Formats: sequence, structure tokens, C-alpha cells
Amino acid sequence: MRQVRIDPVFESWQRAAKWLLLQGTPPHHIEWTERGVEQASLFAMAEEFDSDHPGPLAVPRSFVDLAQTMACHRSADQWPLLYRLLWRLQNEDRNLLHIATDPDVRTAIELQQEVRLDTQRMTAFVRFRELKSEQRFVAWYKPDHRVTRRAAAMLIRRFRSMRWSVLTPDECMHWDGELTFTPGVTREFAPTSDRMEDLWREYYRSTFNPARVNEGLMRQHMPVRIWENLPEAETIREAVHTSAQRVQEMLKEPRRAK
Repeated sequence: MRQVRIDPVFESWQRAAKWLLLQGTPPHHIEWTERGVEQASLFAMAEEFDSDHPGPLAVPRSFVDLAQTMACHRSADQWPLLYRLLWRLQNEDRNLLHIATDPDVRTAIELQQEVRLDTQRMTAFVRFRELKSEQRFVAWYKPDHRVTRRAAAMLIRRFRSMRWSVLTPDECMHWDGELTFTPGVTREFAPTSDRMEDLWREYYRSTFNPARVNEGLMRQHMPVRIWENLPEAETIREAVHTSAQRVQEMLKEPRRAK
């Protein structure tokens, strides 16, 4: 069994995978681990992959897109799965990714969808607070997966005219007309409140329709773990709790003539 340690990013896995594939190393001979604080024991092996650049491999573009997305998944299980798919594409079937019933392909697509959904949630549920002293808006968010960089383009399109920072445990991104990244931080580094929170709460109250509440569906699209990031969270809880009563009150009101 060969132990291979990589950084938890696509480029690091790609370098190691190309090197191993061209050596003819089968998937069941590799144990993939993510490089963390304790790097010393396998540092030389990892450097071997980093310093040796084999020639390009011919793989479908769809696999590259799939691999880049899966690499953001929090589980480390994606690395052996990706290499197994790569090995099979090279040695078994070039059309493997079109076989939706294949267990490896099905699992890969599930991981890809989870990353995409988490990226969408991050862009939808980031809530900025104003830091007047620095003329900057700052948000804290804890994604399920490593999607900070994937969410960057959408956030820039939405808030291009603002100076902002999004803080996460993985890494922080900052926009000042140019995008930069710094190491991740804990929530204590984020501002706690500002006048924008009242605007969010008022907006939610004004748009909430108690007759359309589907709590199960709402929790599916906006899990409770995300609520801690939202200034309107208390308003959401209150609105859901009183929705049935408010619907009854609406039904009792006489209809207005059209």
C-alpha cells in the first residue's frame, strides 16, 4: 500500500494522480490522506509529486469539471474515488461518466451536487455588516464544504461596488476592486451587529406570507444550522411559529370588493 499525502485542493491531487497513473499504480494500491499540521512524515513523497511534472493526460473535459467540484467536498473520500474514476477512464471505458447507474459515477455526482448546493447557499445567505471605521462590509459564514472560492465570482457580481470581506473558518476573501485571500478565522473576528440587521428583519416581515409556509421545504433549502448567520433568524422562527394562527385570522377577515 502506498501512502500519498496531498493538500486538500484539486491541483495537489491532480499532480499526484498524474504521476501515479503514468507509473501504472492501481487505485487499490494507494492510501490517500490530506496534508495537515503533521506534514513531516510524508513530506518528501509529497514533494516528489510537486517537483516532477509528467506530460498531459487526455481526459474528458467533463471529468476535469467534476473533479474540480468534488475537490471542494469536506469528506476526504473524494480523493480515492476521483483516482478510481480516472484509472477506469484510462483503462476501461472512456464513456464511463455517461453511465449513470455505475456506483462510482453515481456517488461522484452526489458529491458534486452537494458542493454546488452549498455554493448556492453561501451566495444566498451571506449577510454583511457595516464596519464604518474601515469603510467596509464584513460577513461571517461557515460553509459545509470548501466552497469559498467557488462563491467568489457570484458575490463579486452582486456586490461589485462595495468594499467587502467574507470570513470563513477555511479562508477569508476580500474585495477592493481586486480579490484577495487570507487564512481562515473564527467567528469572534466578525462584527456582531449594525443597522443593516434591522433592514433585513423588516424586509423579511414585509415579504413573509403565512399561507405559503411549508416548513419542511423551507428547512431543506435553508437548514437550521444556517440560521445562526442570519439577522432575520428570530423573525423566521416567530413567523413560522405563528403562521397557522395568522392564516386563520386572514380567513376570518371579510374580503374586499374588487
